Amino acid sequence: MGNTTVSIHPSRVLMKRDGMLAVAAVNKHPSQPQKLTLRIPEGGYGEYRVVTVNGESTEAYNDVGVNGVTLKAGEWKKQEQPAEIDLPAHSVNVIQMR
Repeated sequence: MGNTTVSIHPSRVLMKRDGMLAVAAVNKHPSQPQKLTLRIPEGGYGEYRVVTVNGESTEAYNDVGVNGVTLKAGEWKKQEQPAEIDLPAHSVNVIQMR
């Protein structure tokens, strides 16, 4: 499993609304999960969760009667400094913080 460290900067903010911050993280590896180390500025957010879009393989897709790609919203977790987040293989992830 690879490891990437990200510090939140205003230029990397995907969305900030109603006191919630969201950033995107993509794992392009076709079969290996990646570990993301996320550092939030002091006085930041108390909880986070990861919403993931992916399928069983790189060939997965959705169509009429085919649901190979799913959306999974994780549970809210207490924000630790830094947060260690596992990104599934071949996935698009939105990390929400509140």
